[in-house]
Amino acid sequence: MKIAVGALNGSDLLLIMVDYEDGIKASDHLVAKHVNSSKISAFLAINKIDMALTKASLNEFTKKALALFENVEKHFLISAEKGDGVDELLEEIIQRLPEGPMLYPEDVITDRSSRFMAAEIIREKVLMLTKEEIPHSTGVYI
Repeated sequence: MKIAVGALNGSDLLLIMVDYEDGIKASDHLVAKHVNSSKISAFLAINKIDMALTKASLNEFTKKALALFENVEKHFLISAEKGDGVDELLEEIIQRLPEGPMLYPEDVITDRSSRFMAAEIIREKVLMLTKEEIPHSTGVYI
């Protein structure tokens, strides 16, 4: 939580995502407390809109979510699984954020070492290929 709250400092825009299927949870209220006190502009994305049975229930949920977060400039109804509304959200984020100086040369694709990248690829393969049980964590040493 300290890392998340610390990341608010210096942010230009926040993206808040709430899950229609899960509803507004206690954790959303905690996030709202920090987001609202930050006074940083925010976009609200309501995900899993494809799970809504009626337009009225989706509208009611949207009203509740908008009432919870004070800094929302714009809201988006999306289905990340189906891709509905995602392009519009990304376009708005790109338009809203200021362009900054390049921090790395064009040919540098990451600030991580090749050992770190190899370990991540191996970790991914272990998780993807484990059929019967998924381990909570996987350690890779190169």
